[in-house]
Amino acid sequence: DTRNPKQAKANITPGRAIYLSKIPPQTSTQEIVDVATGYGPIESVKRLLEKQNCFVNYINAESAQAFYTSMQSADLYFHGEKVHFGWAKSGTLNADVYAAVQ
Repeated sequence: DTRNPKQAKANITPGRAIYLSKIPPQTSTQEIVDVATGYGPIESVKRLLEKQNCFVNYINAESAQAFYTSMQSADLYFHGEKVHFGWAKSGTLNADVYAAVQ
């Protein structure tokens, strides 16, 4: 693929997954979960500490959209540092997970 990686990311269709980057290393996963769950039920949070980023996967797209819209309106900060965000690719929701949250 010869596309610019930033351009490719910009073309991801909104779905259930949000990408957060530039997360200060002292930020706990619990802090991220505490903020993200305010917008709806979460399927998973995947942290990549060495890259200072994470992926938040919601159960439904409406919750992800609410979180995304909120971050567009008011910047998200952890430990005084602004966190960057964008849409991420989301896979198929596990049927067992979906059934458990219904």
